[in-house]
Amino acid sequence: MVSLEWEIHELNAPLHEFSLLHREEIVGHFGEDCPGTKEISRRNLPWHGEFLPVPPALLPTRAVERMSACHSALHRALDHLFDRRLNSSWRHLATALRLEETILRFVDTSRRPNWLTICRPDVVLSGDAVSIVEPNAGTSCGFVSEADVLGRLFEAAPAIGDYLQAVGARRDDAVAAVAAHLFRRLRQAREPVSALILVMDFAADLQAYAGGYELMASELRRYGLRAEVAAVEDLEVGPSGVFHGGERCALLYRYAGEEPDPTDKFKLLAPCWTPPGPDTW
Repeated sequence: MVSLEWEIHELNAPLHEFSLLHREEIVGHFGEDCPGTKEISRRNLPWHGEFLPVPPALLPTRAVERMSACHSALHRALDHLFDRRLNSSWRHLATALRLEETILRFVDTSRRPNWLTICRPDVVLSGDAVSIVEPNAGTSCGFVSEADVLGRLFEAAPAIGDYLQAVGARRDDAVAAVAAHLFRRLRQAREPVSALILVMDFAADLQAYAGGYELMASELRRYGLRAEVAAVEDLEVGPSGVFHGGERCALLYRYAGEEPDPTDKFKLLAPCWTPPGPDTW
């Protein structure tokens, strides 16, 4: 049986040759001030003005299945390390990770660690071996909505879209997985599906990347969630939860948070997860 690496090469080599033959049509869609790039600029996405990776990469189904199996194995390994090597202790885990007290205070040490639920890993494939270089569960995970926009641009593009359809290539929206996860969290919290969800971050971040936040909220709304954008500074925290504009929030989705700055951010973030506030993710 051929390796995954070879199978991926065999899938993509014909697509690259096809793209070279139809490069004028493709450039006419993705070039400067063309339909594809105009859509990106209109949405004010963080990477507008950059060159796009055309054509898209194709993967066989078994590659995705293999990565899913690796992700499950990673979860089992983390559970084993936490329970057997670290005695189910957050304190031992913090020591192993060299977490300082200023960082550890952001963590609810009374609960088990919540291992990565959704991430955008950087993966290296060699033969059949899949290695995760970086999980990208923080900042980069927030930008999954942009990946969906890019995928739709490929599907609608001349030449590329026809080729993808002809070979039976199928793309799943990344935000669909996020939306499904948020629906599960609403059910677990016994909140109605119409409850308010905030895609939130600090005001300075919202100002710098406004298009990305609005896009994420609009993509979540495509799946029936009532998602809005808000700044942390505009939230009101009371005995019955976190409110925005006078309405209680059921879920807070921090769009692209880096590791928080304990000096400046703790006093703003801590009230949001103090019971009985909303669920956060």
